[in-house]
Amino acid sequence: MAISANVFHKGAETIFNVFADIAYSATYISVTQKTDFEGETTVESPTTINLIMDTFSERDTQFLSFSNLLQPTDIRGLVRGKQLSGVTMGTEDKVVVDGSTYHVVAYSTDPAGALYTLALRRV
Repeated sequence: MAISANVFHKGAETIFNVFADIAYSATYISVTQKTDFEGETTVESPTTINLIMDTFSERDTQFLSFSNLLQPTDIRGLVRGKQLSGVTMGTEDKVVVDGSTYHVVAYSTDPAGALYTLALRRV
């Protein structure tokens, strides 16, 4: 029996309701390159998100497709997928939290796109 997308979205909502007191207001900055007749230009598109930040435990990393990219000081960020709808995500992106900038090293999501896990490295 397959789990419906609605169950994933309700689960993501529950996580952010339970941990609301430790969620940060942050800015996700999607970084893309545009090439035209004038050359290449970097375009940064900011989006306001709520972010839960935590460390990666060894147990957590066993199930991540990007565990080989992690460094001991990397931070795990959790973001609701609905806050990233319309955002073109990439590994050149940045997240700004309380004046500190983090590079998005890697990211993954559940099958419904309800909750994203970001690997963040302080710049």
